Amino acid sequence: PELVREGTVREMIRRVNAMRKEAKFTVQDRIELFVETKESEIIKAIEEHKNELISGVLGTSLRTSGDWPEVNEAFRVNEFDMVIGFTKK
Repeated sequence: PELVREGTVREMIRRVNAMRKEAKFTVQDRIELFVETKESEIIKAIEEHKNELISGVLGTSLRTSGDWPEVNEAFRVNEFDMVIGFTKK
């Protein structure tokens, strides 16, 4: 389970970086990361790897509730559903 959670976080980082590229963000652009899920394993993965997740996407912070940001995507990783997105800071 620990390796699955670690791999899930890596996939989340890969997805967000692909979304950053599509949105034409630069390396200098920092983001507030947004992740919404009801999956307990994703929540646990975020808790365990929060710093890695934020730094891997050039983020300044992470939130897991509230309104969805304009840039967002619903997807499935390792059979877990989530919505991930970001706002430029």
